[in-house]
Amino acid sequence: MILNVGDDDVETAGMSRLDDVRALRAAAPEFVPAAVLVDPAHADEPGLREEIEQWGPRLAVAHVRDEARSHAHDPLALRRALTDLLR
Repeated sequence: MILNVGDDDVETAGMSRLDDVRALRAAAPEFVPAAVLVDPAHADEPGLREEIEQWGPRLAVAHVRDEARSHAHDPLALRRALTDLLR
């Protein structure tokens, strides 16, 4: 699972990454991904690591934010991070 890097669209306005994880867990309680990928900008968000640990997937932290567009993923960085996760 890839967490958002921004929260400036209508769907996620004002939501934290912890809010994202909790919303998914509430919507699909049986779903547990193998890993959760988060950008370092959000990795230390209070409660996020604990929520993911309690849920069960592995937490993967990698620079995936597009430096020119802080609300978007960098496609090449995201590809590298996902390739590393799948190895």
